[in-house]
Amino acid sequence: MSSELPQEKCPNRARSALSGLGWTTAQAWVGVAAQIGMLVCLSRLVNPREFGLYGVALAPITLMAAFAEFGLGPGIVRSRSSAGLAAAAAGFIAVFLSSALFVSILLVNYNLPFLFAMEGEVSELISWLAIIIIISPFLAISRGVLQRSHRFEEMARIEIVSLIVNVVISVSCAAIGLGAWALAAGQLGYQFTNVILSLLAARPSIGYHRQEVIDLIRFSWVFVWLRIIDTATMTLDRLVVSGAAGVSAVGYYQRGTNVRTIASAMAFAPMDVFSFPRLSAVFDRPEALRREFDNAKALALISSVPISIAIIVAAGEWTSILFGSAWQPAAALIQIMSLVLPFRALDRANAVLARSAGRQGWRVPIQLIMLGSSLLALYVLAPSSLFAATLTVSCIVAGATVPSAALSASILGRPFRAEIRLALPCIFAWLLVIAVGLGASRFGALAMPGWLASLVSAGGATCLFLSIISFKPHWIFPEQTASLMHAYRKGGQLRVRKALIRWRLR
Repeated sequence: MSSELPQEKCPNRARSALSGLGWTTAQAWVGVAAQIGMLVCLSRLVNPREFGLYGVALAPITLMAAFAEFGLGPGIVRSRSSAGLAAAAAGFIAVFLSSALFVSILLVNYNLPFLFAMEGEVSELISWLAIIIIISPFLAISRGVLQRSHRFEEMARIEIVSLIVNVVISVSCAAIGLGAWALAAGQLGYQFTNVILSLLAARPSIGYHRQEVIDLIRFSWVFVWLRIIDTATMTLDRLVVSGAAGVSAVGYYQRGTNVRTIASAMAFAPMDVFSFPRLSAVFDRPEALRREFDNAKALALISSVPISIAIIVAAGEWTSILFGSAWQPAAALIQIMSLVLPFRALDRANAVLARSAGRQGWRVPIQLIMLGSSLLALYVLAPSSLFAATLTVSCIVAGATVPSAALSASILGRPFRAEIRLALPCIFAWLLVIAVGLGASRFGALAMPGWLASLVSAGGATCLFLSIISFKPHWIFPEQTASLMHAYRKGGQLRVRKALIRWRLR
């Protein structure tokens, strides 16, 4: 009997894989463009303090929503039952879990407001944003059904429409002076649009199926704690910074996390949406698993490194140009957080592998140590230097990649040194290109305006790295991955030639 997952609506697996990767990448690029545009507009309409209020209010909501989702989406993808049964069981779990968490956070917010409300307005924002806890698990279920059946095109379209709704609502409300409430309204509009369209596309049901419920809980129990720890790493830091350095400092810190989140979407979306189903389908075939994981790591680096280079080289000059002079203190924080992007991408690839192989429980101590160390560093260092605190946290996050790589080596059955060695050439090339870009920007500023020098240097450095991975991929990637990239580049060239021929014939 075959051990592969059932692939509903997927008659041609190879074509579906390429189409899925293309749509996922396109969605990520459109998402980046939409969010950058929204940040640029909102930064001139909403001050750092208002951003800080919204960031503090959103932190506990994001954490509770991660628990409410309970890993139901990945559980559906990995389930051996049909997608309909798995989704129905997930819906049964979601109804009770999300309702209980929604009521709990409202009770805590109203009866113990000092836990959340550093300022009075935060408590009101939490009350409205708590609606996200109710709808987020049903969004996860719908996306799990679509992901399992490889309907990546529909997922991408829904995400793009939801982002556009977010931009329109946020900017419109900010223009009439709603401040932090404009950000909250945009977030709610995004969530409602996404969940309604996803439910209409996936049409999951709700029903009690004992064995499926048990299987989902067994898989999701460890996954959800990992998700909570990962989410806490990216949300509780705002609460710590707020208590240690004030709400305005949260605004600057969150601007760095906003840019990091936008950039991370380019690397994380392909792995979560595309690589996870492929790794799950071959987790019991060691050779195929190694090949797919090497491709997943290459995809993570290809997606994250060019963006990291561009942001690090350009942020010094362009932060105040894009967001306004009030946001210039955030420039150094943006550069530091962008410096850790490739390591976060590699860690996410390791996490996807562990999840696919059912070994995610081993990541719990790694994530707990990283979370505790990061929050302690912020608490100790943020009052005196937010820059030093952010740099320390970034080093901790980068260091967590090492034990994650050791776990991946254990899963794949190959030496730890070999696992590290596969990523080192790309990391060295990345650091070298960053140094070249920063040097070019510094010398270029002697002959042209600083903003133009940084823009040209960022573009040149990014193109340099892309040229290396396009024309000499064997320098930094394993042989099989390099061969795949050569074939993909030749296929792209062939499509361009055919398009030119058709254009000339017209």
